[in-house]
Amino acid sequence: MSNYAAIIVCAGKGERAKLGYNKTFYRHKGKTLLEHCLDKFDCPKIVVAAKQDLDQVKKITSAYPDVTIAIGGDTRTLSVNAGLKLAQNYEYVLIHDGARPNVSKDLIKRLIEACKKHDSAIPYINIKDTVIKKTDDSFYVLDRQSLMALQTPQAFKTQKILQAYNNTDAAFTDDSQVYAKMWGGCHYVLGEENNYKITASQDLLRLSQNQACQYRSGIGYDFHRLSQGRKLVLGGVDIPYELGLVGHSDADAVIHALMDSILSALGEPDIGQLFPNNDPEFKDIYSVKLLEEVIQILKNKNADINNVSITVLAEKPKLNPYIPQMKALLAKTLGITTQQIGITATTNEGCGAIGRQEGIACFCSCLLRLYNK
Repeated sequence: MSNYAAIIVCAGKGERAKLGYNKTFYRHKGKTLLEHCLDKFDCPKIVVAAKQDLDQVKKITSAYPDVTIAIGGDTRTLSVNAGLKLAQNYEYVLIHDGARPNVSKDLIKRLIEACKKHDSAIPYINIKDTVIKKTDDSFYVLDRQSLMALQTPQAFKTQKILQAYNNTDAAFTDDSQVYAKMWGGCHYVLGEENNYKITASQDLLRLSQNQACQYRSGIGYDFHRLSQGRKLVLGGVDIPYELGLVGHSDADAVIHALMDSILSALGEPDIGQLFPNNDPEFKDIYSVKLLEEVIQILKNKNADINNVSITVLAEKPKLNPYIPQMKALLAKTLGITTQQIGITATTNEGCGAIGRQEGIACFCSCLLRLYNK
């Protein structure tokens, strides 16, 4: 349809989901949640409203020619208002949370049709559980027959929702509240149980449940010599030390082993073939950038990372203080949780090249989930 636009609110720190980064960047079936949302809207204008991680948002949306980025505000209300200003030339607008990746095209179509008749269309699902309201010293049961749980996307006549937003200074968690405050009510449309919002870590697990997939395991190994005059970078983290690892890139043995384990599980060529050590393009490159290229291969294969296990062999320095930082950086890059990453560090008890502090080695194993396209 050519007469409607979509606004996707790309916020959320991922704290309740235990991610430590914007949950719309979490990966499922090879794509971020934001990409799953973008794929569902067949309209000439999509606005992504975001305030933080703009570089990442721009990178994700660069593959979508109809996407414009609106700089969001400190509240959802301000972010939506910023998005509406970029969508105001369209007759209808759908406002969607980027943390609802399972919205269907059928629901979007039904909302648009209802909005044409009623100037608004709000999806809901019925409440199945008993709901109580607590007071300071008591509680009472609410009539669930009169309760609804609202979802997104919420469809509106653009000029009416824009006027409603322009006439409020309060912060709202839901667009229908803003609309109803000015226009007195909304039209409701039955939504979909599967259109749930990713909020807690259990919701991330729910994404992959009941999804037929094939499991693939891979192993990677890397070793680099230690030398004066080089930075020591492991797992994307700069580690203060008098010696660094020698290599054509930044010689990050952790990320190199990780990449090879992923590529091995996918049956793809290893990093020596993908990123040759005689190619000037990769000279001194930050290996996280190479990992991002491998993640693109993972995406093209319609695959997710189930978990990775990494062991670093280094006589010195002590690496345990840096492991939490490594896990956080790798989790954000891979689009998974830190609980899906295990990193241990050990010495070689003074034996061999590692024990003589001549180099650092790393082993990595990974388990992938491959989905049918």
